[in-house]
Amino acid sequence: MKIIIIFGIFIHFFVYFSIADEEFVHPGLLHTNEDFERIKNKIELKEEPWLSAWKQFNTSRFARPNYSPRPQKIIYRGIGFPQNYITLCQDIAAAYCAAINWKITGNTSYADKSVEIMNAWSSTLTSIQGNNDIALAGGIYGSHFANVGEIMRSYKGWKAEDFNKFKGMMVNIFFNAGWGRILGNQPTSGSKRFYYSNWDLAQIGMAIAVGVLTDNREMFNEAIRVYKSDWYWVRVLNLFIISILGILDRHRKRDEIKDIIH
Repeated sequence: MKIIIIFGIFIHFFVYFSIADEEFVHPGLLHTNEDFERIKNKIELKEEPWLSAWKQFNTSRFARPNYSPRPQKIIYRGIGFPQNYITLCQDIAAAYCAAINWKITGNTSYADKSVEIMNAWSSTLTSIQGNNDIALAGGIYGSHFANVGEIMRSYKGWKAEDFNKFKGMMVNIFFNAGWGRILGNQPTSGSKRFYYSNWDLAQIGMAIAVGVLTDNREMFNEAIRVYKSDWYWVRVLNLFIISILGILDRHRKRDEIKDIIH
């Protein structure tokens, strides 16, 4: 529940405190250099709860320096397909942990690991396929992966051609996987309420993240436009009205709060 609330606050902050033509600050999105400096300072001073949180962070199996990526040519998401999307989720988590460790410790072996994972996927992945859940895969995993790339963009050990290849993957595969599908709002199965509001939020967050990563102001502004549109907020309002009336099914309630690994 906390994660989806934070994700929503992140998007809300970007929408109402961004200027349409202002240049993006890098690194941006979930983390800035000021954030990393503050974290390093708290850890060096052994202040709590930051020190304990840092130790807990590094107990994750995704923070292991010998983590091996498992890139797939095609990621599938949806019933009736060989759902291998968890492999992508795990590799993104490992790339993120390595990126954070590099920014906090300065140890370039972590940076190299994060770059290794990103390069493995950008040189292997060709498409995201499945049913309507393609929109979730493109949105959720796309925003997470874009944040990793944003953290690592300043690392001199990441070759420019590899960074460009990664950005191409984010646009051509992740962005294109679901943006039009959500905007069209035309489900291929189920009722008119097939798409839950977290699907829209995931797509908007992804478009914002990929827009910043690629310095694509047009993409970023389009995401902001959709977020502010009557179309989007009517859908959000419907969610709360349905909840108040007590007819929100358990699956819909579940989906609104589970997007940490959804």
